[in-house]
Amino acid sequence: MIKIEKANLADLTEIMAIMEEAVSLLPDSSWYVDDDASFVRKHIENTGFILKAHTGKEITGFLIIRFPAMEEDNLGRCLSFSEKDLLQTAHMESVAVRPSFRGQNIQSLLIKHGETILQNMKYHHLMATVHPNNQASLISFLRCGFEIKDTVEKYGGLKRHILYKRI
Repeated sequence: MIKIEKANLADLTEIMAIMEEAVSLLPDSSWYVDDDASFVRKHIENTGFILKAHTGKEITGFLIIRFPAMEEDNLGRCLSFSEKDLLQTAHMESVAVRPSFRGQNIQSLLIKHGETILQNMKYHHLMATVHPNNQASLISFLRCGFEIKDTVEKYGGLKRHILYKRI
């Protein structure tokens, strides 16, 4: 049985290993922009939160949720959000699932759990980026009610769909 809860600093090493494994198995490494441990640690401690899916023995996947506020990279700027809306925007920043647990809708479960938490906070605009060829991730977001709003170059020139959902 898969459980979902917030990650803590003790989970950092395992989350980083899942991220590295996810990148190594992609047909094209540009599909996923991995983060460094400092970025992940910040989200556990204060600039958002991380959800982990786990069996009780191991982490099966994770989702980093970020509160970009007025940062220049707030994806709400791509949709010409007002300052108020920018402050109510959360990013579904990074998600990965261990290969041995793929096909069990874990990414969708993480996204939906994140939405439930965010509904009880001030966040009403959910945004994410997905490489156009990363069909597994894109399908998960679309099934969760996200819409493709634009396709642009992000992260140093990499094509990404800008995904949006209002909650």
